[in-house]
Amino acid sequence: MIGIIGASGYIGRSIADHFGSQGRPYHAFVRSPQFLPRNVFSGDHYQSRFEVGGDMDISLFKGLSTLVLATSATKPNIQHNGVLNEVQKNVLPHCQMFTELAK
Repeated sequence: MIGIIGASGYIGRSIADHFGSQGRPYHAFVRSPQFLPRNVFSGDHYQSRFEVGGDMDISLFKGLSTLVLATSATKPNIQHNGVLNEVQKNVLPHCQMFTELAK
């Protein structure tokens, strides 16, 4: 099964829609499931709350053959995002997640 972190975002949702239309099972990981409309995802899927950084429950990824990372804590189109902010909000938390996955 394939997992999609950030499945409710633009790219993640497109990937989830593709898998749903192909009849491929997937696991949708979303930051705030309480704000999603009912039946937002199609096809054979599971849905879990997950946010990169902090107390991540890596055990949610057991049984997945592939993990697609389609999430970001910042918006790339914001002019004053800055390198330091990008490193703190994205690079370090993602490194933490990859380190935990490697264990």
